[in-house]
Amino acid sequence: MLIRTLLTATSVLAMSIAPQAFAQNLRRPSAQSVEVHPDRTVTFRILAPQAKAVSLRGEIAENGPKLQKDDQGMWSVTIGPIKPDLYCYYFDVDGVRTLDPRNSIVRIQQPAPENLVDIPGDTPAIYAERDVPHGTVAMELYRATTLNRTRGLCVYLPPGYARSTATYPVLYLLHGAGGYEGSWWGSGRMNLIMDNLIADGKAVPMIVVMPNGHVQPLDSNRSAQSLNRIIAAFEADLLTDIIPFVERTYRVQPGRESRALAGLSMGGGQTVNVGLKHLELFAWFGPFSAAVHTMNFEEQFPELTASAAATNGKVKLLWIACGRDDALFAANSALDDALTRGGIRHTFVVSDGGHSWLNWRPYLAGFASQIFQTEKL
Repeated sequence: MLIRTLLTATSVLAMSIAPQAFAQNLRRPSAQSVEVHPDRTVTFRILAPQAKAVSLRGEIAENGPKLQKDDQGMWSVTIGPIKPDLYCYYFDVDGVRTLDPRNSIVRIQQPAPENLVDIPGDTPAIYAERDVPHGTVAMELYRATTLNRTRGLCVYLPPGYARSTATYPVLYLLHGAGGYEGSWWGSGRMNLIMDNLIADGKAVPMIVVMPNGHVQPLDSNRSAQSLNRIIAAFEADLLTDIIPFVERTYRVQPGRESRALAGLSMGGGQTVNVGLKHLELFAWFGPFSAAVHTMNFEEQFPELTASAAATNGKVKLLWIACGRDDALFAANSALDDALTRGGIRHTFVVSDGGHSWLNWRPYLAGFASQIFQTEKL
C-alpha cells in the first residue's frame, strides 16, 4: 500500500525519541505490539525492561491508561471495546513520548509523530482499502515565486486519469496546523475515501490538490497580526503559483464552478478567509473545525452580507462542520450565526467528538459527495 511504503521509514524516529527502549526491542523477541481482538478490545505492548512507568496516550486512550510490566520486561494493557475507526496512539515511557517501534504505520505531524491502529467494523469504513478502481497520489514540486523558494504539494488523480483524455474539476484540500502536504492522504486516507466515493457513484471523479499551508512561521504569541500575515502569504501562494501550476500540469476543467476549497482547522480558517474573498475563483467551500476564532465575519466580509442574493448566486455550497466537543465549536457556531444574520445560504453540520481525524475523514466524505454535482450548478 502506498501509504505504508512511504511512511515506513519514519518509524526510525522512535530511535531518537527513546533509544534505549528501541534497542531493547531489536535485541529481544516480543509479542505483537498492538493486537486488535475480535470483540474490538485492543492490547498494546512495548518491551522496556528498565522503564519504571509506561502509559498509553493518543486519540484511542485520552485518559492515559497505565501499562503493567511482566517478569520479561514486557509492558501491556488491554482497553476497549473501541468504536471502529482509525486511531492514533503513542507510549509515554518514563515521561518520554515514544513511538511504537514495531508498528511502521506512522502519522507525521507536529509537535511529534504518532502511530496508527485501525479498528475494523462490521462493514468497510469510508477509508477502507476496498477492491475498487484506485486513483494515484503524485508528489510535485513547484516554484513559489511569492515566497522565493521551491515547495511541495500532493495531487490525487482519480481512477482512469492516465488512460483518459477527460478534464476534471479540482478540490483544493488544506491541512491543519502542524500538518504538511501529505497529511490528508497519510493521516486522512483521502485517496481511499475518494476511491470509494467515486466507485459507489457518490462523488464525481475529481482531482484533489493538497498544498502545504505552512508558508511562514507563526509568531510565538500567535497574534492576530501574525495569523493575518500568514493567511495573506498563503493566499498569494495559492492564487499566484499553485492554481496556475495545477492548471498547466493537469487536465482540469476551467472556471470557478469547477473549483472547490476545503480544509481542516487552520486549513478551514484559510478556506473562509481566502476562499470567500475570491468568489470569482471558487464556488464550493468546506471549512471543517475551522480556526476562525480571531475573525469577525461581518466586519471582514461586509460585501458578502451587503448583497446576500448576489453571494448566494455565486456560492454553490458553503458546508461548515464541527464537533460539539471541539475547542473551536463556539467560533464555528458564531460563524454560523453571522451567516444566518447576513442571509447567506449555508449548511452547519454538528457532530459528536472534538478536534480530530475521527471527524475530519467523515467531513471530507460528506463534502466531497456534494460538490460539482450537476443539480447544484
